[in-house]
Amino acid sequence: MLKDELPDDLIEFLESDRRLGYDAAACEIGNCAFRSLDEVEEIDLIVCAADHESSCTIRALDLLKSCETYDPQGMLVYIPSLRKYGSYDGDQEVLITYRGMSWSAFLTDPVRYINAAWDVDPDIAEATFSEATADRVVEVYSAANSIEAHGLRAILEERGIRVQVVGEFLGNAAGHLLPEHATAPRIWVREGDAGRVREIIEECNQPLQKWGHLTGGAESRGTEEVEFLCTECGNNVTFPGERRGHVETCPYCGNYVDVPDEEEGW
Repeated sequence: MLKDELPDDLIEFLESDRRLGYDAAACEIGNCAFRSLDEVEEIDLIVCAADHESSCTIRALDLLKSCETYDPQGMLVYIPSLRKYGSYDGDQEVLITYRGMSWSAFLTDPVRYINAAWDVDPDIAEATFSEATADRVVEVYSAANSIEAHGLRAILEERGIRVQVVGEFLGNAAGHLLPEHATAPRIWVREGDAGRVREIIEECNQPLQKWGHLTGGAESRGTEEVEFLCTECGNNVTFPGERRGHVETCPYCGNYVDVPDEEEGW
């Protein structure tokens, strides 16, 4: 359900059927009305870089039902993968996101936040184009086997989270690797979803954690994550620090990569 992806204070507001108290004459969009919780819709935002030579697609949840002066679609959205609120201009393919804004903060000064989509206030908003970070994926869980990995994948995808299972076929090649390099199936997700995914696994996967283990969290990571370029596809890849010196698979191209040792100065 989309409700599972929304912050609690926003859910409370949408369920209460409250209206914003603000000066509509001072607001770019005039009077507006919000969707009810059941009416919140999933939309894809095509966001272009400033040079218009590249773009990315960011999934968002649309919050406004109507407004006086503009098409309401995308005017105010919540972006689960970034855990941010934003405002989207479909004609210009530009996304503004709000810095560290909670819904409670928005309610204290909605005009300032809404108007920042037209006249960017650097204290609270920024133009967002992040092809790398929007699509960047990180490892969050090491499963015991493919059955466990795909069971978790099904649970997460039911909640609208895109998942990649990496390394499940390495068993066929294990004879060509040193034993310490053999890799269990691993769950990879978008970086912005990683925190929520770990929470979901903590909640619903307690029996499985005796076999697999969470990776990249504050308790299990132990050392800092290591980030480096895949030599095959050129993408930045990130692994938990505990995987230094191991052979892994790139989540982008599927080729083997050597995770650098700490002393190599990466």
